Amino acid sequence: LADAMRPEAWELWQHGSAWHGAPVAHEAAGIWGQTLSGFVDAQRRWHVMFPSKDADDFGTINLASRDWDAPYVPQGWQLSAHQAPALALLREWYGDFSLEAEFALEGSVCFFWGNTAPLCPHAPRSDAMIHPLAMPRGGGLRLRRDGWEVIHRADGEAERVLAAGSCPAASCRTLQLAVQDGRASMALDGMTLWAGAVETGAGTLGALVERSSWLAMRRFVVEGAARPATLTWLYQEALLGAGQDMRNWEEVASPLFRYGVGAVHSGAGGRAKWNVAGGEFTLWAPKGPDYGTVEVLVDGRLAGCVVLYAPSVAPSAPVLDVAGLSEGRHAVVVRGITGRLVVDSLDAR
Repeated sequence: LADAMRPEAWELWQHGSAWHGAPVAHEAAGIWGQTLSGFVDAQRRWHVMFPSKDADDFGTINLASRDWDAPYVPQGWQLSAHQAPALALLREWYGDFSLEAEFALEGSVCFFWGNTAPLCPHAPRSDAMIHPLAMPRGGGLRLRRDGWEVIHRADGEAERVLAAGSCPAASCRTLQLAVQDGRASMALDGMTLWAGAVETGAGTLGALVERSSWLAMRRFVVEGAARPATLTWLYQEALLGAGQDMRNWEEVASPLFRYGVGAVHSGAGGRAKWNVAGGEFTLWAPKGPDYGTVEVLVDGRLAGCVVLYAPSVAPSAPVLDVAGLSEGRHAVVVRGITGRLVVDSLDAR
């Protein structure tokens, strides 16, 4: 405590995901109400306390611990969903591919492929859910404890079920999934589920865990020709990342925006911030008589100024490319200098 005011006494820590997310009744709501808090003891063991709720909506206080120097499980990864679905995807695009996976599942998961949907929360605030625009598009295999569905979702269309069936109940599974030349084949626990024609296209692979579900992936091996993905982040992520007061923003539904939605600051100034990973970025925005000049900073350094003023409105298009960055995490900030700040989307590659 005596050293707490000395900057050199602190370490900026980021190492995987901090929370274990176990499928237990007393934390049905996940971390609820506030974040976790904890300490590292003299034996370098990390102890945390966090509040949650059980399935009957009663508050609970929970304790957990692990070795500070061993942040990762020995193999694989975990994904939990409590009050809303959770999404994880690879940062590569695949066309044809094969996947072998071994996992434990509580609840329901959809393994998807050929996904080109943008990423964003449904609202720029805490307790947000996945925006409907961000739900995976392309093909998918949904697994429940004793059943399965092969699905497809195209842009602007409802989900279609191509095939469905039952399977023996099990909590631990093995999956073989392949997409090749417009056809898909899949087997679960050594039993063929389905093979047939599917609509294909390059996109991301990943998993969507449904509400009140938990996935522990022990093996996830993809074979196929991969290329770096372009991940699109919408305005909600930028306003959330900048901690903006939404009373100062007008959310707009208009075909002038790339995905039909965007936000405009109510007066001068305004700030948006995407926290993304990649080595190249492209900023998209519409132009019009209400807009002005914006300043774009990457990791606190000026990357360019963009004039969004135009005598008549013009639909969203790329307005600034930033390349040559080190691969990794970056903060991309857009600040309004003159006119009203308009925020649409950002592509990270």
